[in-house]
Amino acid sequence: MNGKPSRNRASAKMAQTAIEDLLAKSISNDPQLLKNHNLHVKRQAVRKQYNVAGNNIECPSHVYHASLGSSSQFSLSHLLTQEFRRTDSVLELGVGSGAVLLGLAGKFNLAECHGTDISTASINAFSSNAKSNDISVSQSISDLFDALPPKRYDVIVFNPPLLDIRGKTAEEDMMLCDEGGALLQRFVQQLPQWLAPDGKAYVVVSNLGNPYPLLKSKLNYSFIGAEVFIADYVLVRAVAKICAQ
Repeated sequence: MNGKPSRNRASAKMAQTAIEDLLAKSISNDPQLLKNHNLHVKRQAVRKQYNVAGNNIECPSHVYHASLGSSSQFSLSHLLTQEFRRTDSVLELGVGSGAVLLGLAGKFNLAECHGTDISTASINAFSSNAKSNDISVSQSISDLFDALPPKRYDVIVFNPPLLDIRGKTAEEDMMLCDEGGALLQRFVQQLPQWLAPDGKAYVVVSNLGNPYPLLKSKLNYSFIGAEVFIADYVLVRAVAKICAQ
């Protein structure tokens, strides 16, 4: 009898448990982390341009920057390892500058891409970046799924703000903060009614914030990638794949 499949399943389970254990160790109140966060906020206030997956992405002030090392580039690097069909209907919540969705659209030649964001500035940046890179998309202003007409999507992507604090400004709060994991909780609760029967969703979680809405949920999830940074604190972030049940 070949025991390799069972060993692989056991290894995958051990890896998932290890990631979950790291995610459970919150660092959101670490003094050095908060100092670094304040510097990060200042960097978001300056207009910048980036090359992401071959696309030129312009990030105006107070639109989350898709810089090297950002959660946008982190999530996209792992999403590009997944299989997407050209015919998939793909929705990205909190689309920001569009770096992730445009990267996927360019790689997989996706026919139906829709991006939403609560921020008008982000939607404008996404639309502009799509046009400048000659990628066909649609967009709308929405707080998660709230303003969307009923529809089930083949793929839903969400790179939420991660830090479990209240932002000092509305812009900081929208871009970078999810106090108490409230936004992630709403996403987890609403997701099943928006996924197609064989659909899948991808969401970034981190010990910067409160990952428990996902970890304690009954959703069928696994991790497709994770990174651990060890400095004055141990930071972990991971991309979870959620399959429709």
